Amino acid sequence: MKKDNILFGVIGVLLGLIIGFLGANSLNKSASNNAVSTASGNSNIPADHPPIGGSGGPTMDEITATVDKAKNSPQDFDAQVKAADVYTKIGRYADAVAFLTQANALKPEDIDVQILLGNALFDSEKYVEAADWYAKALAERPDAIEARTDLGITFMLREPADVDKAIAEFEKALKSKPGHLNTLQNLTFAYIKKPDVAKARATLAEAERLGAEADDLKRLREELAKIEEAAGSR
Repeated sequence: MKKDNILFGVIGVLLGLIIGFLGANSLNKSASNNAVSTASGNSNIPADHPPIGGSGGPTMDEITATVDKAKNSPQDFDAQVKAADVYTKIGRYADAVAFLTQANALKPEDIDVQILLGNALFDSEKYVEAADWYAKALAERPDAIEARTDLGITFMLREPADVDKAIAEFEKALKSKPGHLNTLQNLTFAYIKKPDVAKARATLAEAERLGAEADDLKRLREELAKIEEAAGSR
């Protein structure tokens, strides 16, 4: 979401939203800024929401039609998922959760909806609840690497953070897909947070070898340098 490259949102305070949502929640991106319409007067969009529409983003009419269909057809699984999708795209995550919850009630075995619920709750900053849905999905689809990585991130963002659990999930993800850059970078940060200088160096070196984005590596190097300096001064 959201979930563009947010490697470090706020350095020093758990690095904000860390690395994480580069992939799994690709639906959670803001609507296009090339707007052709405004949100004013539409009951489904807050009055202060940025204009939406244009290339790639849903128009107000499309949002209204999609949401109305879902509300009028609560037993229509696809309509619930589509309404959740448009709400996600405009940052209305609580509303997305509501429609996805209804979709889950209709098809409780649908793993994709379980992951989407985890994503929407994550973006609502309800990390413990998000983790529950990721874990449920992973019990049936253990190789869902992005969901596994995002599960790890929830342990980093909750209060109190549980770095060891985060590391365990990142390591599971890498066993499923060795060299997965998003996971490697998150694991590097987790080792920095722990701190474990040797393992942080090793995972950073692997990310470098695999061609991670330069800006992301720069920030990781800076954070690693800080803990190396602190360790050397003791």
